[in-house]
Amino acid sequence: LEVVASADQKERFLKPVTSGEHRSMFMMTEPEGGAGSDPSMMKTRADEQPDGSYKINGLKWLITSALGATVCIVMARTFDRAGTDLGATMFLTESDAPGIEIAEVLGTMDHNAVGGHAVIKLTDVHLPAESVLGEVGAGFRYAQVRLGPARLTHCMRWLGAARRCHDTAVDYARTRHAFGKPIGEHEGIGFQIADNLTDMQTSR
Repeated sequence: LEVVASADQKERFLKPVTSGEHRSMFMMTEPEGGAGSDPSMMKTRADEQPDGSYKINGLKWLITSALGATVCIVMARTFDRAGTDLGATMFLTESDAPGIEIAEVLGTMDHNAVGGHAVIKLTDVHLPAESVLGEVGAGFRYAQVRLGPARLTHCMRWLGAARRCHDTAVDYARTRHAFGKPIGEHEGIGFQIADNLTDMQTSR
């Protein structure tokens, strides 16, 4: 949203999310042969109406953090009034817009996502032209704007966790005594600590 959204969209949607007042969800993945790892298989449609608005119909699943989210981005294949496929477009709206229904919260093995992973039905969701995020048909390109930094964020989080573990190990090696001296002064422990630092630096 910081890169793509209009000034009005940033005020309406981005500001409350970054302040922690609201949570957001991103609707792309679909069941039954729809969009998964290949987003070009998307079945959800956004059809342009005579007044320039859009009517969206489709089924999304594994939508993370859906319960309790108040802001949502919907990815849909967009068609103009002549029926021409314009490609995927992102639409920005409130999650309680008429026609957006959380049909089911899926049972999954993980429990680290607030709001779970949901199946969401989109039935005649009517959104004004102002709901388009960026440009019509540029949804796949905008998705990469988000995914690049998101992947780096995962790397940063796991490197941070590894560093915390390493610091704990170093402190233990410095304070724990065995065989007459701190265990960090025994060669095997020192080698392991050095190897760990090398691995973290390589990961960076």
